[in-house]
Amino acid sequence: MTSSVISSSSAFSVNNNTTTASNNVPLLPSQLPPALPTFWQSPLHYVTRTLRRWRRRVQFWSSPLKLRYSIIVLSKITDHPYRYLARLFLRYPRHFPVILPPPPREIIAYAPEAYMDEHHLDIFELRLIPIFRWRDTLQSSFYRLYEAFCAYDEPLIGYETEYLWKRQTHWNPEDIYDPRLDGCNDSEQLAVLASLAEALIWSPSMDISGA
Repeated sequence: MTSSVISSSSAFSVNNNTTTASNNVPLLPSQLPPALPTFWQSPLHYVTRTLRRWRRRVQFWSSPLKLRYSIIVLSKITDHPYRYLARLFLRYPRHFPVILPPPPREIIAYAPEAYMDEHHLDIFELRLIPIFRWRDTLQSSFYRLYEAFCAYDEPLIGYETEYLWKRQTHWNPEDIYDPRLDGCNDSEQLAVLASLAEALIWSPSMDISGA
């Protein structure tokens, strides 16, 4: 009798241990209850995390047109940078019109550097904008260099020359066409433009020989 009680109690303990051990076994993923979507668990946390992720993506995103940088630059020269940038994008045709500058005697009549401040006040900032450089032309840059030369604006002469050679690497000064096609009939102006074009073509060779 005693042995049967002991055996039954031992059997119960074994079964109890087996039951306890089976309860400690982790459930399979298929046996777990379906989890709620992340949004329903914590809507505010989900929205905040999503916005933070998109902010990081936008913060480090950049395009060849450098739109955010262009807006920053334009905000220094106008109160409506977005409108200004939209006009640069939406204008037609692609390139800016080429306008023949006045003869040298009219530019020299201004005070030194005053002519460029009046006619090309924002040219330093505009040359930093990719869409402006895309619409700019070799002939327009050459005419600006001529104006800076006649206006005794030495800093702008250097900047415009560097812009023509380094910023617009696909330009070739030998492609500068005859100003008479733009209506230039002034002999003095033609002489200055011809001399300036020749000096511009030879300027890289002069720098190399000087080095």
